[in-house]
Amino acid sequence: MIRFFAAFVYGVILAAIAAIVAGFGDLGGPAPVALTIAMFLFMILIAAMALVTPAPLLDGVFSGMGRAQVMLASAVISLYFIVAFLVNPDIWAGGPEPLLSDRVPLFGWFLDAFTSQISNGGADPVFTLLAYLGFYIEIAFVSTVIFFLVRWGKKKIRIDG
Repeated sequence: MIRFFAAFVYGVILAAIAAIVAGFGDLGGPAPVALTIAMFLFMILIAAMALVTPAPLLDGVFSGMGRAQVMLASAVISLYFIVAFLVNPDIWAGGPEPLLSDRVPLFGWFLDAFTSQISNGGADPVFTLLAYLGFYIEIAFVSTVIFFLVRWGKKKIRIDG
């Protein structure tokens, strides 16, 4: 339980740092190359941390190779969320405010309720923080579901023979 909590806290800290770093871009123009690379690296770290967060669920169920295969399957399934986070509608000046549900498919609709009350749109730090937190939470949630299903399947095979 302590490992799970430590991984979760580390993931939240990574999301907060990514939101802070994202605020250094120029709102009126393209982001500098260094900022783009830094944000991409933060996305990789957040996704990797989200995949590892529920890993204690696999303790005692699989050996090294089986655990690696389950983690790989979880990573492949989470590619959808990475693409959804990166590829989103353009934000035009004077256009409608962006929605978190465009970037975070599973929990974005829930987070949009918060951003509509406290945020001023896509350039707001609260919006960016909730976007990265939602990205982390949805990948961790999907990984947890996959790990529970694999754990249940492994127990079912042991019981049924």
